[in-house]
Amino acid sequence: MDCEKYKKVFDENNGIVKLSDFTDAGYHNTVIDRLIREGKVIKLRAGFYEWQSEDVISDAVIINKLYPDAIICMDSALYFYDYTERAPGA
Repeated sequence: MDCEKYKKVFDENNGIVKLSDFTDAGYHNTVIDRLIREGKVIKLRAGFYEWQSEDVISDAVIINKLYPDAIICMDSALYFYDYTERAPGA
């Protein structure tokens, strides 16, 4: 299978795609299942997939894609921006 054309869709979306992004690019949703079986893609949650590569996708990118209206505040913001080493909720 020519994975480069599928990887391009992931690259255009910072390594994470919604199923609708993938199908809007003209690919059938069964291709995602095949990519998962081959170990090229992992399922983050229903409808969201991450391309597996050496490059680590930051938590901020993942959270932004899964929860586009999310706001980081209070202890989480302090931790995220390295103003504290204490993890929120710990």
